[in-house]
Amino acid sequence: MRGALTAAMGAVRVGPTGPGAAPSLELRGGNDGRVGGGGAPGDDGRVPGGCGGPTRLSAGRAATLRTGAGGGVLRGALDGGPEPAMRGVLGVCDGRTDTGPTAPGGATGRRGGGGGSERAPPSRGGVGGSFLGELGSSLMQDHEPITSFRGLDSESARADIREMGRLIDGRWTSDELETDDHGRFLREATLFRGSVTRDGSSGFQAARGRYHLYASLACPWAQRTLILRELKGLTGVISLNLTDPVLSDKSWCFSERYPDELNGASHLADLYVKANPRYTGRVTVPVLWDTREKSIVSNESREILRMLDCEFDDFAENAQSLCPSEQRAEIDATIDALYAPVNDGVYRSGFAKSQTAYEEAVRALFEALDAYDLRLRDRRYLCGPTLSEADICLYTTLVRFDPVYHYHFKCNLRRISEYASLGPYLRELYQISAFRRTTDFEHIKRHYYMSHPSLNPSRIVPEGPPLDLDAPHGRERVVSP
Repeated sequence: MRGALTAAMGAVRVGPTGPGAAPSLELRGGNDGRVGGGGAPGDDGRVPGGCGGPTRLSAGRAATLRTGAGGGVLRGALDGGPEPAMRGVLGVCDGRTDTGPTAPGGATGRRGGGGGSERAPPSRGGVGGSFLGELGSSLMQDHEPITSFRGLDSESARADIREMGRLIDGRWTSDELETDDHGRFLREATLFRGSVTRDGSSGFQAARGRYHLYASLACPWAQRTLILRELKGLTGVISLNLTDPVLSDKSWCFSERYPDELNGASHLADLYVKANPRYTGRVTVPVLWDTREKSIVSNESREILRMLDCEFDDFAENAQSLCPSEQRAEIDATIDALYAPVNDGVYRSGFAKSQTAYEEAVRALFEALDAYDLRLRDRRYLCGPTLSEADICLYTTLVRFDPVYHYHFKCNLRRISEYASLGPYLRELYQISAFRRTTDFEHIKRHYYMSHPSLNPSRIVPEGPPLDLDAPHGRERVVSP
């Protein structure tokens, strides 16, 4: 028998091997965090903890199978079916999640309070990346191990550990999303806050070939810096490395297709530790790297944006500033106003841990979008008749909205394409070469849909929605005051 494992919010089901055969399932495991069990399920449907001997389930019962070490679970029930198949959810539990007995052919019973695959990413142990072997099954007379998995490849089988993690004193650890007591998502501050200056007074002097940008085409914060690098004509001044769009079990990583050509690192976290061996914090993009000092200058996107705009004019092909001194106060105030309800608001909606937190975030998001739609009715750009840094900061959220945030983060009151001003405004910006060249929808969709398993357990990347960003925008008729 060969089973098939797919990520779905359902039960583990194994069909009979032949006519009249009673279905059963046997799981084996060891004390290394792999799936296993310690005996047959009791009347409450639970399988005793501990991994040491195979566990056999019979039809019409549901059970939670726990690992011996890390708290990983494979929950499920058995029923009949025309083809032997296994479907289920891999996840973690905190010792409270279980499923009760079900009627023959039924799905799992109740969800316990606090765990299972619907829980946010595991903080430790769990099935994680070690779930690729040691899973066996027996259908009465058939003892062929399950070695073929449909629906979860080796990358996506790393379960939920990829979704969040941090370095603590230079060592990687997985943990959960930061939220407050009311379930509101909290974003941590960036910690590398050096600054490149034209005259070098900061300790980092602007120079051709000295600095290297690590970024992701998937990330809205990183795309800000990519757009500015293109607009200013700095591609020959500041070199670039892209990360793989899909997060690994240590956050942003490099791959065969996207290698680290400068330092040869496998994960961006390696560079954080190289810069500070005792670093404690998240690993984020973008990163501005000093090739001379072999260290990180900054990982704050807004500050890197300003550096590229204002401090490299001696080397830029285009010296026109997107933050001229006479408008700096207005541009900074606009970027400040965008951050909480819009740029971070989509994340606060998507990663909310309570209904109240979600509703609070999503309502503030759309109130802000409605206001910007009105503002752009008689303004060509956010701060007047010319493009500014503020437009870049809004664009990277808008361009991801319809293909990702509307569905994936439940920001679904309206699409950007439905707005009278924001829709054409987005199309105008996209049709500028620097915006188009740094916008990659394959990277964007693969990143979000494959890197957040608590939001998309199947990791299936949708084909749509259709986007017509090359349609005429008509914004040339808008005359700013």
